[in-house]
Amino acid sequence: MEKALRKQCNTQGVALLLYKLIMNVVVTLVTVVMAMVSLTGRITPEDDMQSILSKATEAVSSAATSGWGYLLTILLGIICLLVWKKPRYIRQELLKKGRPMGLSSFFMVLCLFMGVQLLSQLGVALMHAIMRSFGKDLYAYMASTSVNTSDISMFFYVGLAAPVFEEIVFRGLLMRSIEPYGQRLAIVLSALLFGLYHGNPVQTPYAFLVGLVLGYVAMEYNILWAMVLHMFNNLIFADTIPRLLMDLPARMADGIVYALMAIFTIVAVILLGIKQKQVVQQLIKDRLYRWQWRSVFTSPWMLILIGVCILEMALYVFMIFITT
Repeated sequence: MEKALRKQCNTQGVALLLYKLIMNVVVTLVTVVMAMVSLTGRITPEDDMQSILSKATEAVSSAATSGWGYLLTILLGIICLLVWKKPRYIRQELLKKGRPMGLSSFFMVLCLFMGVQLLSQLGVALMHAIMRSFGKDLYAYMASTSVNTSDISMFFYVGLAAPVFEEIVFRGLLMRSIEPYGQRLAIVLSALLFGLYHGNPVQTPYAFLVGLVLGYVAMEYNILWAMVLHMFNNLIFADTIPRLLMDLPARMADGIVYALMAIFTIVAVILLGIKQKQVVQQLIKDRLYRWQWRSVFTSPWMLILIGVCILEMALYVFMIFITT
């Protein structure tokens, strides 16, 4: 059993590493091509080297806000998945149905999402305070590297395409592959890798906590509900609410966001209290064992994947120190 789990972790580690490599290569190539196309006719013989570099930098910055590279990566990922696992696997495993999702359960999960948002924002505020002690500004760096969803391709990627494909990868392919060795292990490991895969210390804790909720939903109900919740989170919580508040003074906007998060968090706590018995039963029905984690952390390709993700986070912190 332990050997079989280690082998499965190796397989999933290779798959996720390949996907990360393909995404980086495709996004870089698409960005370069789009920048070159936009420069056509803009560079003249009269331009000096400084002017050419300035126009090239502007073209690359503009192309980098596009989501076409990410969308192309998802298309390639779907093709590879269909070739590797076949359509029957998707129908029988990824779309496996569980209990029906009731309105109260859906509402409670939404409240949990906002509660996780609150914890995440408090964590980011703590990181910012630590950075400030070194004279660095985390918020400024986050603003300079944030995704611009005003581009229609990036909006489509962040709000629709990414939630669907990320659920297929993490709550579908990864979680279902690990499920035979323990449901709780499958949920926790898929959430852990989902968090690490984001590659920065700001999003990783939030993505891990959200991944736990999405993993539970996909395992108990259906991966389609996880996709809906993921899209709702990206479109409403992460995009629409900040967009509606962007014209307000910063302190007022932050106050409204924190008030909304606090209200939803309180509701989530109350609902969890009401369903305390069911929650406790859910927690104790499947244990985590040492041999499971020993298998995970002795899988060479899984360790390489985790190492790459940690290096990305270290690079993120390094960039904060040299750019702010």
